[in-house]
Amino acid sequence: MMLRSRRLAAILLSIAMLSMSCGQTLLVREIETSAQPGVGPAANTGQGEASAKQSTTKTDATGPRASASTADAQNRAGSSQPSLVPPSERCADAGTDTGVTKNSVTWGTILPLSGPTRPLGEQTARVLKRSVSYYNQLDHDPSRPDLNWGCPKRKGIYGRTVDLKIASISSDSEDDALQAMRRLVDVENAFLVRDCYLQSSLMGPAHGYAERNDVTTTWCYPESLPQPELAPHTWSLGTDRQTQASLLVGHMMQKMGRERIAMLYDPTYEQQAEAVRSVVRELGGEIVEEVEARAQTAVNGRRSEVMAMRSANPDAVIVLDALNATYAGVAAGQLGWRPKDSGVAWACSNCWLKFAADVGGQNLETMITNTSGLPFLPTNEGSRRLWQSKQRIMPGEPNDVLTFAGLVTTAALFIYTAEAGPDLTREKLEDVFLSLDDYTSGITPPITTSNTNHFGGRQDWLVQFNGKSWPNSFSDLSGGFVGLDEVGVRPEWTNPS
Repeated sequence: MMLRSRRLAAILLSIAMLSMSCGQTLLVREIETSAQPGVGPAANTGQGEASAKQSTTKTDATGPRASASTADAQNRAGSSQPSLVPPSERCADAGTDTGVTKNSVTWGTILPLSGPTRPLGEQTARVLKRSVSYYNQLDHDPSRPDLNWGCPKRKGIYGRTVDLKIASISSDSEDDALQAMRRLVDVENAFLVRDCYLQSSLMGPAHGYAERNDVTTTWCYPESLPQPELAPHTWSLGTDRQTQASLLVGHMMQKMGRERIAMLYDPTYEQQAEAVRSVVRELGGEIVEEVEARAQTAVNGRRSEVMAMRSANPDAVIVLDALNATYAGVAAGQLGWRPKDSGVAWACSNCWLKFAADVGGQNLETMITNTSGLPFLPTNEGSRRLWQSKQRIMPGEPNDVLTFAGLVTTAALFIYTAEAGPDLTREKLEDVFLSLDDYTSGITPPITTSNTNHFGGRQDWLVQFNGKSWPNSFSDLSGGFVGLDEVGVRPEWTNPS
């Protein structure tokens, strides 16, 4: 069915910003690390991909057609979608949609440059800039030799280089995020807006503005949206938050024998909280305490919240966002209730690994988290290539979720945009998103999308804080991607509403 038109480490050397006024949107024109741009060799050398992505796509009347490319490709990751664009037609000759000209396509992102998440925003900005710069030099992702987007006359996807606009927010307010989105949509004419996950609790009005203007958003949505369906123009290809939280609580209950669960969460994470309630109930456990606290205020401390949970005498704690989990762990240490010392199992859904290790340190020892559907260790060919590409493109960035996420999402967007063809429109790109059927790769779990599931993934990789200093702060827990069935959870329990 066709749908309607739609990331503390390195130093910022060169930033030119357009500022409306204090506390409002800043448009970051250039963010780079101290090294020179890490652009690798041209794609026809067969070197330097950020991901090993080969997919099986649905064969319906509107979606891209699935076809086998080579026997080796089929054996590795199923059949891949061949390029439908002959060499003579690989140079775009006109603008085809908002933000799409003959020579460029504009992407936008919204990142924080203040408060506790500023180092994370700066890291994400560097990673996205470098990844886009790298992929602008290629004519295909080496994992997809069948999908050649190279124009002999110009760089980019069919001769269109990606121009990434970074709108920063300098305060923890929904209005600031909204103004950033308005700038990207109305001033920068962004074709799509991507990777706003660092401030998802602030994205409600901003996301609504994008949706009303038929702007495609990817990995950029408020947690209050219904999941996994999200919204018509909103996509977050990967594993949905309810599944991730359910995997964690299922692991604690089924693998660790815990029954009395305390839960801390941002109010906008109510759907994930409801999934946790459902899983705990179905597995015969009990939610003994629930505490709500805005993630953006976690830096002020979480002593009272931790004291409330401790007084309920739980044998397990689950926290549904990274900021609350990190600062609750610090408070638990201050109160003599560290997970390791108390014997209470702790889990954090989607913790930012380096941030949690740097801030929480030994206070978080034994806490479990997930890796957002990204490989924790280079255990197979695809993830090894991902780690090698990261070292080649941005060796100074930490090996954590935010680095790999920015690299993988950039690679994916280049591939999906190429699959949409030279006559690029939001509608065609979203049709590619909708066509994914048991999408497989050496990096992420299988993805199958539909009109009611704009995530498509059902697995994640679990790791555990070990109290050591970064980068050795985590130990592998699951040994690979795990699904709900492996922790005794039925899929319907994760979406009880």
